[in-house]
Amino acid sequence: MKSKGTETDECLKRLFNVLSEDILSASEEELDASIRAFGDDPKEVARAGRLALAKARATCSPNALVEAREQYDVEVRHLAQKN
Repeated sequence: MKSKGTETDECLKRLFNVLSEDILSASEEELDASIRAFGDDPKEVARAGRLALAKARATCSPNALVEAREQYDVEVRHLAQKN
């Protein structure tokens, strides 16, 4: 029998995968419209993502890139939850 925490983790992973696929399959215009619908500027969101990745690369730590990707994913989920 799985614990509640394990089930929750699996549900979150499935949700993440669905959201990721949805984002990856969207056109740039669809992504821009979605970002604008939340009141954000697509160029600013893209800039913030690039900065997070650049900061991770600059540290030359394998974990830093993973953390930056996780932070990016948190931001994407945050945007999706607003919708």
